[in-house]
Amino acid sequence: MIKFVCEVLDRDEYRIGVIEAGTGTGKTIAYCIPAALAAKRAGKKLVVVTSTVLLQDQLISGELLDLAGLDGLNLRVGLLKGRTRYACLKRLDTIQTDESDDGNLGLIEDDPLTSRDKEIASELVQKFESHAWDGDMDTSPVKLSPKQVNRFTTGSLGCYGRVCTFFESCPYYTARDTSQMADVIVTNYHLLLSSQAENVDLLPPAEQCIYVFDEAHRMLDIVPNHAAKSAGTQGLADLTNRSLELFTKLRDKTSNESPIGAFVSRAFDLKEVLTPTIDSLNNRYSDYASKSRTRYDPNYVFERGLLDDGLVTLTESVATRVAAVCDLLQEGADVLTEARDENQTWIRKRDLDRSLISLSLLRERGRTILDLARDWSHPEARRGARWITKVGDDIRMHSVPVDIDEQLTKEFWNRAFGVICASATLYASDGLTQFARLTGLQLNKSNTLRLASPFNTKENAVIQFLDTNGLVPTDARFKSFAAKELPQLLSEDRSALVLFTSRATLDEVFYKLPATFKRHCLNQIGSSVVDILEQHRKRIEANERSYIFGTESFREGIDLPGKLCEHVVVMRIPFPVPSDPVLKTQKEFLELDNDFFEFDIPIASRRLYQTVGRLLRSETDTGKISILDRRPLERNYYKQLLKPLDGYQIYDRAS
Repeated sequence: MIKFVCEVLDRDEYRIGVIEAGTGTGKTIAYCIPAALAAKRAGKKLVVVTSTVLLQDQLISGELLDLAGLDGLNLRVGLLKGRTRYACLKRLDTIQTDESDDGNLGLIEDDPLTSRDKEIASELVQKFESHAWDGDMDTSPVKLSPKQVNRFTTGSLGCYGRVCTFFESCPYYTARDTSQMADVIVTNYHLLLSSQAENVDLLPPAEQCIYVFDEAHRMLDIVPNHAAKSAGTQGLADLTNRSLELFTKLRDKTSNESPIGAFVSRAFDLKEVLTPTIDSLNNRYSDYASKSRTRYDPNYVFERGLLDDGLVTLTESVATRVAAVCDLLQEGADVLTEARDENQTWIRKRDLDRSLISLSLLRERGRTILDLARDWSHPEARRGARWITKVGDDIRMHSVPVDIDEQLTKEFWNRAFGVICASATLYASDGLTQFARLTGLQLNKSNTLRLASPFNTKENAVIQFLDTNGLVPTDARFKSFAAKELPQLLSEDRSALVLFTSRATLDEVFYKLPATFKRHCLNQIGSSVVDILEQHRKRIEANERSYIFGTESFREGIDLPGKLCEHVVVMRIPFPVPSDPVLKTQKEFLELDNDFFEFDIPIASRRLYQTVGRLLRSETDTGKISILDRRPLERNYYKQLLKPLDGYQIYDRAS
């Protein structure tokens, strides 16, 4: 693998290589050493991109830490995460000293601060000031709820930047400055894509980088979803109502010299103009939504993402009016920022700070709606899936780009000094054909490498299709059968990972489990992945039984070696959902001869490959993979589906 990376990065052009290296091959070391040396020789930065912040932390504290001090490398490694991954010291200070009558952090907020919020804010400030904590929210010394994390952090619009009182000690800017001095920067896909889309100089230009895209198969989901947009008519109405409410409250809290009165009048006028537009949207979208309100497909998906002329005209009107609201909010923020910087006396400092917090939140919402409206008003400008869903009285509009091949080619393949795409599970039933097609990569034997895991899969693991008494996952009686079968199936195992393709099925099967067995089970729903894994490890360490019931988030990126996972149970082959608007639109643009065999089967086989990979995490691991979905055995796609698993023993327990 080291030789392959060296050869790819030493070429005169198209320095792009794709590697599938199974678990246990040491791919992190194998791609980092030659890529880091190549970057140093060429005067470039090595940027390692992972799919999650958790994986970033694992790389920094694990193999990259070991590599950094090796003779001949002497690498400086930096970690770069998004702004909202770090505490905002100004927010913490505001919260711990809060003396407002309503307990709200902003001037308008639905959920007031609690005494516990203030206690935690004070504790975090103390930990930071005593250098016991660096402000990284992922290593918070106090367990935080998602709501508290949002309160203790800020986005780009709410950040005061260099004029902030706390700028010199700001955790985010400190981490950012440190990473810019590094030879190797470890970041994640979301931050990389954000910096490209918003022209933020968090990272060097692509021409100055050698990228390693780790977990490269995740690009197929992360890249389009990063640019996904969604908004509803209720959210549009709420934006105008909240804007008027904010400026009205602010006017009432300021002196006669306040310039806010004019903002109240303009906010009122915009609300009056937008109200009939919202009514028109509701009426127009209701006609579409009613055509697809079925049990299996609640969406109305526009073919090839294209809208009719009337709908385009209507969304152009929405975009114009929302842009006016966003301009008003920006002007309000500018006025308040000037008052802060010049110590103007027409507004109290406390009210000024609270107003800026509320304005930043409203501007974020407004920008999301505006981006969506502009996308819908020019649907021909970019290949994308566009659809609507009616939820109660709310008509929701959605947009997800499907031109990731063009995006990646423009931003990375054609610009970067070099690129290595690496993953343990890239291959599918069609090899790398689908991956290359969707990412826009030009692949051949000279720039692809596949290395099998060194683990003895034939001796240490068994894949078995179970006897389900003729039932398949779509049968009404299947869930009751599964709930009855699982306790017996796992009776000899102390640990297991039971994977579902939907939360609804997981919940129903979990509910039907016998109470004596259920007490050993951990249900993903209602808990974070991190919390579930922590509980699971504690149980196993205490010599208790523990079975994780999870969905897609447990299918990959989860490391449960040895006694932590002795059995993986697959409830259903993870085929893509036929009604998925994004996949439907992708198929329309690809114009394949056979969508099922050329699109669905490769996706399902790659997902199954990833699922099977949860079992063997070290050379000494052993166990079973049990599949309760027997449909592949009766179909002509059986061999294609299981092609990536040719190194395993596969049995039919019903024969």
